[in-house]
Amino acid sequence: MKIPILCGPTASGKSAFALQLAQKIGGEIISCDSAQIYRECDIVTAKPTRQERESVPHHLLDICNPNERFSAMLWAHAAAKTASEIVARGKIPVICGGTGFYLRALLQPENLAAPAPDETLRAHLETRLKGEGRAVLLDELREFEPEIAQKIGEGDDYRLVRALQIALQKARGDAILEAPQWNFETQIFALEWPRAELYRRIETRVDEMLRAGALEETRNLREKWGENAPALGAVGYKQLLPVLENPARLPEAVALWKQATRNYAKRQMTWFRHQTPAIWLDARCEISEILQQIQ
Repeated sequence: MKIPILCGPTASGKSAFALQLAQKIGGEIISCDSAQIYRECDIVTAKPTRQERESVPHHLLDICNPNERFSAMLWAHAAAKTASEIVARGKIPVICGGTGFYLRALLQPENLAAPAPDETLRAHLETRLKGEGRAVLLDELREFEPEIAQKIGEGDDYRLVRALQIALQKARGDAILEAPQWNFETQIFALEWPRAELYRRIETRVDEMLRAGALEETRNLREKWGENAPALGAVGYKQLLPVLENPARLPEAVALWKQATRNYAKRQMTWFRHQTPAIWLDARCEISEILQQIQ
């Protein structure tokens, strides 16, 4: 059987679908989500519940603290190792998530070859960003990687710092992480909803997260890990942080959160359509439709 990979936009029901699929085929789920890797980030990241994790083993959740950084290549190595262990137990890995660059690092690692992250260098570059401005760092990146520099959008400081960090590490001869050992055939499926219906699902989910304590979770994370913790850069936390200083901004923050999530879902759909050979399925289809295509 091919290893099923279930992807698609946020709020499309991937996690619930993967749970059903894993139960049907005797599988264990490997999370492919760059926000769910963080401990204590449960509500805003829509992390599987304790009950769901007890019904089917889940992997690569809660693997680092909110103030730590974790690269796509590190995830790919962990995912490949985990998948091999699952297969050795006679089970089937089911990869589930919407983080496209994680998936690309696993299936096309040559596109993301990079040294292991140097946190000291990264902190130095972030300090320079604040003191010298992004234009200076962008000019420096152009000297090493002009094509990458051209693709970095205005205000995307995270990618700028990360790209310059990698360029500097390569220039000084840091060892490149070897590609993960991935020797499995895969079949990629993506869940699809009519656009208007997906957007309604997004709005409903944001409202449910607020009722479940999203603001309190954001406050606890900031108090414990600081507002600059990488985990707090995720959609949802980013919009709620200003509310901690001014509760009157909650309606504005919720509107921005919903809009940012809609924008993210649109980017995900575009990415999976153009970057993967995914079979797109109506999100309301039956599990049997997938089973027929992966056996």
